[in-house]
Amino acid sequence: MKKMYISFVLTAAMTAAMIPNSVFAGGDMTKTPIDLQDYYDSVENFSKEEIPKYKCLTVDDVLDDINGGEYVSLSTGLGSTMDEKGKLHKIDKRFSAAVAKIKAGTESKPAFEELAKSPLVVIDGQYIIIRHGAAENIDKYVDTLKNDPDVLSIDLDYGIYEDTANYVSIEGFFYDGEKLTDEFLAEFPALALKHSDNWSTEAHVYFVVFGGRDSDPVDIYRDIVKFKEKVPSIDVCAISTCLAMMKPEMYFCHESVYVDGLGGDANIDGVMDISDSVMIMQFIANPDKYGLRGEDGITGQGVKNADSDGNGITNSDALAIQKKLLHLEENVVPVSSDPLGLLDENVKKVVALPAPIAIAPEFTDTDAEAIITQLRNLTLTPAGQDIPDTSSIQFTSLKSCDFRIVYENNESVTVNLHGYDYLKANDGTWYKINEEEAKVLEGFIGDLLNKRYQ
Repeated sequence: MKKMYISFVLTAAMTAAMIPNSVFAGGDMTKTPIDLQDYYDSVENFSKEEIPKYKCLTVDDVLDDINGGEYVSLSTGLGSTMDEKGKLHKIDKRFSAAVAKIKAGTESKPAFEELAKSPLVVIDGQYIIIRHGAAENIDKYVDTLKNDPDVLSIDLDYGIYEDTANYVSIEGFFYDGEKLTDEFLAEFPALALKHSDNWSTEAHVYFVVFGGRDSDPVDIYRDIVKFKEKVPSIDVCAISTCLAMMKPEMYFCHESVYVDGLGGDANIDGVMDISDSVMIMQFIANPDKYGLRGEDGITGQGVKNADSDGNGITNSDALAIQKKLLHLEENVVPVSSDPLGLLDENVKKVVALPAPIAIAPEFTDTDAEAIITQLRNLTLTPAGQDIPDTSSIQFTSLKSCDFRIVYENNESVTVNLHGYDYLKANDGTWYKINEEEAKVLEGFIGDLLNKRYQ
């Protein structure tokens, strides 16, 4: 049996493999038996009709599924991995296309038309597709697209399969820097490492032979992970057979390259509107259909755009979009010491001045604190209209009330309620009171004054 020498670069640290099912949807992962020639024919003329096939799985999803748990990658190009049970997996990752979604109406943009001069780049509707043949230069294309403000998202699409026809074995590890001592190598007993001068390359100085073939596979895995953590520059030397695998079971998947997208643009259409709020609520309510694995669901870039507070997608993100659309976000001012002029000093008393009552009741202790709490907890928006003349208010129905708040340092602040719809702060600024909160405030003041005069 013919053998082939391969040098694999161990660049990835141990990956936590299992992603909670609640994050994704779509059930079991799907892999399709496919003739490799048919695969190459499909990617040769990759079009936007192919995009949905790659949408539902990510590269990480596929590696998790193949390895069945935690694993360590033994190569930059996913040439092989070792799972937590110590089993080696030979993995073939084939670049299918890079797909960039662009803003509607920018298809004729000069920068995009310049890219499309290459026979490997096509503009297909709202998508720029960089086909399989450009694999060697894909980083250059991606860098160009990533920095363009009219690019909404970028995905690298791959076909991945586990090569079960060939056998892989680890022969040893190349490394650079200072020569590792025998005492250090002894910290990884399952690997049974020994220096050898029989292996040399232009790229590396030292080589240690792997002699742990009789060790427990789980111990080998653990020691490789530990060895990698302590010597990050390791290159893994492996031997592989070279049998042809003509009809593998292939996963179609993608890897997102995140751009600085528009905040709130959950459905990646280049604008923030109510449909984005709907997308978020659908994602939360029905992740099987609208989750990351749903064919009609949200995308990784959409999740990034929609997450307004860094806490993952929640109903608050949908609400934040609605507030922006109603122009409330920049105007909503929770009551604090700034808009109302309330001080942080201890309150001595609160004097209520309901006109035309001649006697002004004073409130102290818990009643005074209750008034302050009510005022501080109001949600206010700066009044965007003329305030009605106070003479139109029916004062006898307690529809207007001034609170003079006196502090222990004898400073005072006056807050004027106007019909419970508006509030005037100490500096003369008028605010509109939230309708529901206004009803609560009206009842609170009525109860307070009734109790005072009973």
